[in-house]
Amino acid sequence: MSDTTLVPEDTQVTEQVTEQAESTTATEQQPAAEAEQASAEQASAEQASAEDAAKAKAAAEADAVNQTNLDRFKAAVDHAVTNHVNGQLEVADLHAATTAYVNLTGGLKLRNAARDWVQTKMTECMVNGRSLKDPTEKMAKFDEASAINEVYIAIMAGPQAAPTDPRLVLAEQVAVLDIARAAVIAHTEATVEAVQGWTPIFDDDQLAEQVASLVEFLGRDPESDTPEPDLSDTAKIALGVIQGKGTKKAGKKASTGSSNKGSTATYSGPRRSILAHIAEVLPADGSWVTVQQIAKGSSAEYGDDHPSAGAINAALFKDGVAKDVTAKGIVAEFNSEGKYGARRVV
Repeated sequence: MSDTTLVPEDTQVTEQVTEQAESTTATEQQPAAEAEQASAEQASAEQASAEDAAKAKAAAEADAVNQTNLDRFKAAVDHAVTNHVNGQLEVADLHAATTAYVNLTGGLKLRNAARDWVQTKMTECMVNGRSLKDPTEKMAKFDEASAINEVYIAIMAGPQAAPTDPRLVLAEQVAVLDIARAAVIAHTEATVEAVQGWTPIFDDDQLAEQVASLVEFLGRDPESDTPEPDLSDTAKIALGVIQGKGTKKAGKKASTGSSNKGSTATYSGPRRSILAHIAEVLPADGSWVTVQQIAKGSSAEYGDDHPSAGAINAALFKDGVAKDVTAKGIVAEFNSEGKYGARRVV
């Protein structure tokens, strides 16, 4: 007897209809899914294309900026080399070239390109110089190569400080001294009752003599035969301030019995005129004497003290030229050997 179960005919029909419907639905959905996938792939491709285009545009713009900066560097180098003097560059031109190098964009690639360009330019100059027959032209080409080499050394050394305007340096130094002077006076007058009513040690003429002596000292030529001016103690202190050594006094130690080691004596007596001393010690017959002899002479103006030879020299001469002091009865002049001295007006 068979175990096969018979399925009613109407049930089989129903299952066939259901399978056909599902097959039809799947068939209808397949093109839609494929279309959706294709659309997504197209959108992704378009986005990638747009990103690639943006990257390409950004790269092109960056390359343009890099090339512009490289051209500026080359122009700065060409300008510096054109203005060289015997192979030496102007400070401002060299600074402009090194600054243009620092401002290069594009990373190491552009910096290497810049350095290679400078080296090639220098090599070409040397080669061209060797090929020239005229000695003057040959030397000019070698000087140009030397100038280019100076640029190369500078850019390899790194950024250079901008050249400082000497007028600004002077203005700053003067401002520092003006502030310090005003602050010292204001602070001391406000805190030390004993200094009230103080008066300067030097009058205008004496101050001018001190300044002239110091200026002569600062401007002396160590290789010349001009005697080195002997600075007064006060001028030495001023020299220390100028040289950044502070206001440490340069005079002799005071013999006042004070236990403060290193204290120095500062002149606090009456004002004295160097020109009055000179006029008094000069020989009455109008004979000429040296600055050193004048310094060693004794006068009522200085008593047991003596002015320095440097102060006398500054009172009689400026920048190696004799001053007109005939109104004081004095003629400042050099002797036949070029030594500094003076004589009385007779």
